Amino acid sequence: MTKEKYLDYSFLKKLKFSRWRNWLWGKLLDADTFLFTPEGKLVGKIRAGFVEPSDWLKIYNADELGRLVTENKISFAFNGGNRADLYTNEVFRYGTGDMYCVVIDGKIYLLNNLSCWPYDDSDDTEFRLIPFEEFIEKNEK
Repeated sequence: MTKEKYLDYSFLKKLKFSRWRNWLWGKLLDADTFLFTPEGKLVGKIRAGFVEPSDWLKIYNADELGRLVTENKISFAFNGGNRADLYTNEVFRYGTGDMYCVVIDGKIYLLNNLSCWPYDDSDDTEFRLIPFEEFIEKNEK
């Protein structure tokens, strides 16, 4: 995977659905679904068909995400693979990772600090949309 493939968005062709097999229900799609009120307040999250406990919601910096959703700004969202494996063949290996992205007006943004766990080392806890090109430029190997 090269820098150019990220910058021209051709890496999108490598995205694939992540699914897994469950003995009870068969094949399941692994997806994160955030549930917002019409005002943009996060009220729930479903992951791979299971509702996360409500006390887990406090780890998400989702207020700004909720506003973007309720204003119909986001046209597409996806998980762009693992940051640690950027520029390698492993980046999209399992269809999951930590590069949560949204597309707004045809441009890709990385959702930075969407989730902030209590044990995170970083002092940077603010939700930010980073232009994907800027992220790639900063992380070029």
